[in-house]
Amino acid sequence: MIKMNEKMRMELKAIDWGRRQLLSALSDLATQGVTERAGCFFLAALVDKGTNAVEANFLDRTGWECFLNSVHIDDFASSDYLLNACLFVQSIFREWKRRGYPGIFQAIISNDEYGTVVKFHLLRNGESWIGSDLEGYEESILLVDSCEDDEFIGSLFC
Repeated sequence: MIKMNEKMRMELKAIDWGRRQLLSALSDLATQGVTERAGCFFLAALVDKGTNAVEANFLDRTGWECFLNSVHIDDFASSDYLLNACLFVQSIFREWKRRGYPGIFQAIISNDEYGTVVKFHLLRNGESWIGSDLEGYEESILLVDSCEDDEFIGSLFC
């Protein structure tokens, strides 16, 4: 599934898709893959970062995953944030599929004047990080699931 609000649709149309190489720092993060802990899935590079957050601090596992699996693209890139976010998601999904994890991993890309953030979580019944009305968000929002074709970027305009 790919869903986005109109703001995101317009921003994606403005991207120069000819520059399709993921920055090495983001690529390194992605190649470390995803790891499972206590039924939750975390980006391996981020799971052991210094935080005192535990599952009990959140309403559900989705919230915990989104908190830990939050990547600020502007911490890695000086431009082309949205392009790099899409390429990063694609790379994480390749790792997800390569490792054969069960279920659907979802990426949420949000973009505003302060930067671009990517969050990941496992889709679970009765849990959601994003509301159903994407047009109600001030920022640009894109949701994409790991079950999408590996070359999902080309399908973003369909």
